[in-house]
Amino acid sequence: MSIRISRPSGALKFALKLPVHLYHGGLGWLLDHRFLLLTHRGRKSGKLYETVLEIVVYRPATGTCYVVSGWGDNPDWYRNIQTQPAVSVQVGRQQFAPLQHFLTPEEVATVWRSFRRKHPIEERIALKIYSRAGNANQNGAARRDTLVRNLRMVAFRPRQQNRG
Repeated sequence: MSIRISRPSGALKFALKLPVHLYHGGLGWLLDHRFLLLTHRGRKSGKLYETVLEIVVYRPATGTCYVVSGWGDNPDWYRNIQTQPAVSVQVGRQQFAPLQHFLTPEEVATVWRSFRRKHPIEERIALKIYSRAGNANQNGAARRDTLVRNLRMVAFRPRQQNRG
């Protein structure tokens, strides 16, 4: 079973594209370590695309950014990086060629626990959205377990660590 949430359209789609313009305008630093700009290559077209993704957990010691696919394994960016690795990632003022890692279900559960501790309100929102996707009959813990089992998460970190 995978999460099926309809893709954004209209005003929501427009709002989700606004951070790309912040990065293009040199204002990506305003998004700090909450959002990253992913540049990836189309799996069929070979064209470069940019997608802004929310960072659910950031590990400063390694520069690792964990992102979740809010639309399961269906988004173009997710399918594209399964075919060809991401071209670049920009977080705030830092841009790097990333190493990427698709997390196992166990790793997803560990990262989600960190996210939950730091962002309990956002987790409640995610659970509410998930319950609208056909899982309203589950209690909170069961809904969370099902959600976490179905999340698709990717870790991006710089290829080379800058040593000072």
